[in-house]
Amino acid sequence: MNDLVSLRLTKEPVNLSEELLNAWLSLSAVVRNERLVQTMTFREIFICNILHQEKSTGKKAVTATDIVSRTGMLKSQANKVLCSLEERKLICRTRCDTDKRQIHIQLTEVGRKMYLTEHQRILQLLSQLVHKMGTDTIDHFIKELNQAACVMKELTDKGNTKST
Repeated sequence: MNDLVSLRLTKEPVNLSEELLNAWLSLSAVVRNERLVQTMTFREIFICNILHQEKSTGKKAVTATDIVSRTGMLKSQANKVLCSLEERKLICRTRCDTDKRQIHIQLTEVGRKMYLTEHQRILQLLSQLVHKMGTDTIDHFIKELNQAACVMKELTDKGNTKST
């Protein structure tokens, strides 16, 4: 067994949890602070990504409630970002024809173009990451990250049901 594997096997779960937290915070800081996008904030690009994905897959219209649910933002945070995007004419809000209580949010043409420019820039950066780390490593990382997200969601959902 190599030294790194044997070292990991001897670590306590608390130490691994601490290392995982530090790695997660480090990656999050790089993503948020290194300005991977130039013309939008992290939250703006997150929301635009959701709007773009929904539009390109032909799925249902997106509401502010959907955005709050998918991003984990507070309603007030999401509303602030949506107002900023709307002021810059990157999104538009329209009242639903069948249910006047619902407001649908979509990218404008200007917003779509800006988002796609940023999206392309991020993909180029990630391509460099894949090249440096290797496709097998990145493929494994993606699978593990998705699995961790599913498990974390299960754990937090269970925690939310216990507290209510």
